[in-house]
Amino acid sequence: MLQVPALAELPFLRHGFSTRACGNLATRYGPPAEVAAARRRFASLVGIHPANVAHFALTHSSRVGLVSEADTVAIDDTPYRISIRGLLADASSQDLHFTTVQGISNQQGIDSLVTATPNVGLFMIVGDSAPVMLVAPAGRGVAMVHVGLVGTVNHVIDHTVESLCRVAECDPSELIAAIGPTVGPCCYALGQSVTWGQVVSSAFYAAYGPTGPGIVVRKNRYFFDLPAAIKALLARNGLTPTNIHALNICTACADSPFFSHSAGVAGRFGALLALV
Repeated sequence: MLQVPALAELPFLRHGFSTRACGNLATRYGPPAEVAAARRRFASLVGIHPANVAHFALTHSSRVGLVSEADTVAIDDTPYRISIRGLLADASSQDLHFTTVQGISNQQGIDSLVTATPNVGLFMIVGDSAPVMLVAPAGRGVAMVHVGLVGTVNHVIDHTVESLCRVAECDPSELIAAIGPTVGPCCYALGQSVTWGQVVSSAFYAAYGPTGPGIVVRKNRYFFDLPAAIKALLARNGLTPTNIHALNICTACADSPFFSHSAGVAGRFGALLALV
């Protein structure tokens, strides 16, 4: 397990990102019994009770859900849920949309979770997209958001910052953010002839233009620096740059300690966050 030092210093918080040494956390890549054991091991390492975890389907939407004790399940028995009782922010008609491999619209998932309830673990299983953690001052609330290229386009960061500040009654400048392991600009190639405008929606292109946050051009090839884009979008939403931290570990590099979809490493790692 790895932690972000700035978050590890907060006495009211527990968090962590599981490495390959903890085991694969996705049932599609391993026997259920092994996955369940790895998930329980991860919860124990972070210091979160394995029976109090909130987890929903990640579909690259911009929807934000508010969770409490009533929304928790056991970490080794987490269902594939897309509905939520407390919706803080919904998808927009301007969002990029597609049908997932499960046959549902990506706009039906829950890609960001907010809670103000102690001992409720926010749990996400990821493979290359960034798990981003946001912490309100004095432990008044936390959020964890799943951010990939589509998520940056669909403004899931904007929705999460606004939602957490509403729940925790704070200003964005007071938030602390941590960007977990994710595919880096060294490995995230967008394609030989793909332009920024072709990758994103017209609304996002209009806002950011051909040199939008995260676009890197090397030898006429386009790459995406997801951590840099996330930092820029967090700052655009009012966070203080010195409060934005990143592990800066690429999941797709050959020596990465994390599972990676793009690198073809069968498995997924997890992110856990909770107030205590």
